[in-house]
Amino acid sequence: MTNSNLISAVAKELGVSRVSVSAVLDVLVTTLVSSFQNGEGANVTNLGRFKVIEKAARTARNPRTGEPIQVLAKRVLKFSPTKGLKKF
Repeated sequence: MTNSNLISAVAKELGVSRVSVSAVLDVLVTTLVSSFQNGEGANVTNLGRFKVIEKAARTARNPRTGEPIQVLAKRVLKFSPTKGLKKF
């Protein structure tokens, strides 16, 4: 489903304009991204939990040469679906 399809479906279901749904979706995404950048997660009812995970620096190997390389520490986003979504 594309962003446009999502906006159309929600607008049709609620009987409101696509512009209003688009504005709400933009604020929702901006708020979630800001939360993730601050290291906070988010729980979305009936969808799942987004969690920011800290990954430590480590040594890996270049698959072509076998040469060791340093992988820097980073933060990644992990999604855990609700029980209802796990059935898919």
